[in-house]
Amino acid sequence: MGTAFVHTVLDDHSRVAYAEIRNDETAAIAAAVLRNAVAWFTDRGITIQRVLSDNGWAFKQLYPTEQARRDALPAGLHHYNHHQPRPPPANSHPSPA
Repeated sequence: MGTAFVHTVLDDHSRVAYAEIRNDETAAIAAAVLRNAVAWFTDRGITIQRVLSDNGWAFKQLYPTEQARRDALPAGLHHYNHHQPRPPPANSHPSPA
């Protein structure tokens, strides 16, 4: 049967999700899925303003040039964020209200 990778794009405002099952998770596939997701969301009246990745391998891959990165991403999405995952602080307590 092989390995399958589910690429998921989630709109954080409406919580509407788009997903594709692909046979790999290369940067080219991730960029293609993102282009497909932007088109899918646009057809439903949702405008993409920025992208926040989960630091997945394909999104962390460095592009050889800035132009290569711009060419890989859909038009208008020339900036995206990689957040730094952090564990919760040890012995943390909720702050008083």
